[in-house]
Amino acid sequence: MRLTGLRRWMQANGVTHDVLLTNMRKSENGIGLFALQDLEPGQVIAEIPHTTCLSLVNSTALNILDVAESLECELHLPMAILYEASLGPASKWWAYLSAIGLEEGEPNVPLLWEDHLLELLNGTGLEAREVRERREMLLDGVAELLEQAGEMAEEQGIEFEPAIIRFLDVLSSEPGRILYADSLATSRGFNVGGEFGEVLLPFGDMLNHACRRAPKEDEDEEADAMMEMSEDEMEIVSLIDEDVGDDVPPMDATMVIRESTVQVMVMSPIQTGAEIMNTYGEYGNAELLQKYGFVVPGNPFDTLYIDHGAAITVMQSTGIVSRRQMRKRLQFLFGHVAEEAGLKELVSESSEWRIDGQLPDGLCLLLFFSMIPEEAFTPYLSMDPETLAEALHFIEETSVLEDTTMLQGLTTIIDGVHEALDVSAISDDGHCDDSVSATALSLASQLRAGELRVAQYVRAILGPV
Repeated sequence: MRLTGLRRWMQANGVTHDVLLTNMRKSENGIGLFALQDLEPGQVIAEIPHTTCLSLVNSTALNILDVAESLECELHLPMAILYEASLGPASKWWAYLSAIGLEEGEPNVPLLWEDHLLELLNGTGLEAREVRERREMLLDGVAELLEQAGEMAEEQGIEFEPAIIRFLDVLSSEPGRILYADSLATSRGFNVGGEFGEVLLPFGDMLNHACRRAPKEDEDEEADAMMEMSEDEMEIVSLIDEDVGDDVPPMDATMVIRESTVQVMVMSPIQTGAEIMNTYGEYGNAELLQKYGFVVPGNPFDTLYIDHGAAITVMQSTGIVSRRQMRKRLQFLFGHVAEEAGLKELVSESSEWRIDGQLPDGLCLLLFFSMIPEEAFTPYLSMDPETLAEALHFIEETSVLEDTTMLQGLTTIIDGVHEALDVSAISDDGHCDDSVSATALSLASQLRAGELRVAQYVRAILGPV
């Protein structure tokens, strides 16, 4: 990364940064931000204008195509990045994009792995199928944009300016470039809300990730108001979510969205010489790898992903209910409960069991309704949505763990997940013929080890059955 040129570019584009407080330099995480003196909560160490952030809105030439709104929202930032890259030095963001590695993207993000390496992920919370689906969505978006641009030129007689033609040529000749742009968008993107939405945030993206307690979600009205309106350091610090536990320290710094800028604000005392860390979210390793291309050994937010399809197969094998009864119950659960009772979030394709969490609600309901006797299940069929929603709240973890049959089913499910995560199930046979492949194998192995740790923790809680 060309730090000298990047510093000059940020200064020229309105990024204010107190050079007496912090300094950007190389770290074990790549490039990091370090404290030059002791920092206290509430201090603002940088301020970035919204107009300096790279987004679809700021990259206005894309709007000339008049097709951006028809594209998936997830495509907006990658398209903006790719458009600005096609301008070369004429782009306002050229120095910035060159500094963050535009040509390489974020190579450790699985989106850029070769297909045979994606197979290393199977059995984890990040399946190869998910990565391929995102890749397909991005390439379909490129094809859609090219098709609509062609129709505009042929049917409406629109003549595009040279910059747009050059951009379309890049998309046409190298559609795979959108994958590199997306790897930057996911690993460096930040949502500032309003008209700008998802952006690349110069300077803000210099802060590396640490597994720390993060501010509460924006939907918390009190937290939202405090984040956007209050300057008082005690109010900012009080946003820290205490639910995670005292063994997980609070984050060093965070981004505070103002009317026309984004501030980088200190959240916890930081000593001179320490690297200032952000927390991208309380993410397990599957999400960290998918978005950012790294994993954290011993991640306190490690998560076990339990596929409901596999769980259903296990429960059917018990023979407690017939296949016909199981179909009826699943139709009830995924139809009536999800749709009519308005509980879609409880009934999804998989459940996430965090190492500091309890039996996930979705898996709890799946076990309960798949394994209770027919006479206990029948009354639920005649309940109106309101009564059903109320009744479901009484189906808790103890409803499953105190029932021997359900506990046995849950144990079998966890044992199956445990077996699928076995690190010895993957090897370097045919994979590690270069450094990229070796890195992919290492990341996949660490991902498996983290999820396996959660599986072992859960299995220990369940005990012998």
